[in-house]
Amino acid sequence: MRAAGLSCGFKHGQCGENIVKTVPQHAPLAQFIQAFRHDLHQNPELSNQEFETTKKIRAALEKEGIRILDLPLKTGLVAEVGGVQDGPLVIVRSDIDALPIEEESGVEFTSQRQGVMHACGHDFHSSAALCAAILLKGIESELKGTVRILFQAAEETGLGAPEVIATGALDNAAAIFGIHNDPKLPVGVVGGKDGALTAGVDRFEIKIAAKGYHAAKPHEGNDPIIILSQLISAVQTIISRTVPADDTAVVSITQVHSGST
Repeated sequence: MRAAGLSCGFKHGQCGENIVKTVPQHAPLAQFIQAFRHDLHQNPELSNQEFETTKKIRAALEKEGIRILDLPLKTGLVAEVGGVQDGPLVIVRSDIDALPIEEESGVEFTSQRQGVMHACGHDFHSSAALCAAILLKGIESELKGTVRILFQAAEETGLGAPEVIATGALDNAAAIFGIHNDPKLPVGVVGGKDGALTAGVDRFEIKIAAKGYHAAKPHEGNDPIIILSQLISAVQTIISRTVPADDTAVVSITQVHSGST
């Protein structure tokens, strides 16, 4: 199986406007997709809770007469276009879940759900995939092969991909294109490459057990904060001392909890 990555250069909030400028013949579709994306952004849902998001995507696909595979997925779905002519199976993948983050962007379509926002662009990914599905449906008779459009749930927790794989929907795929926004690219530019473009993630948790003490008498305890600070610094050498210089990897400490006083 060959995997490829795609990154879009549309800046936050500019996706629809730039589609209108670059593809004027599809201006009504672009405006619909922009409005669709703004709606998803205003109503984000966390991993495995994307029930309303799934309903909205399903309704938009069904309105265009696009087939939806009957799969045992609680949230998320897989649509299909083509199959009229023989040819390979190609997958276009997007994700639909949001993050437990309070939005402070100030955009007009800011999240209406406290503590939840599309901070990673999944509202854009799923809207772009929906747009691709609609455009592909318009040339379905010309397609050589089949395109499946994946709206994957629970990307942020890492639980969504195994559930989709277990359904068999990706079996025998000749290529899988995973969409992810990249604001560093110029607006209107799409980048891609053969093989893996972005990495998966593993999570780890380290617990430090130490004796507490009064801040004025540090010699009476075993300071867990000092241990933690040294550990954070030491973790950064994992990459420089275990990963070859011509390879890439990242280790990040993203949360620290050390009591309440």
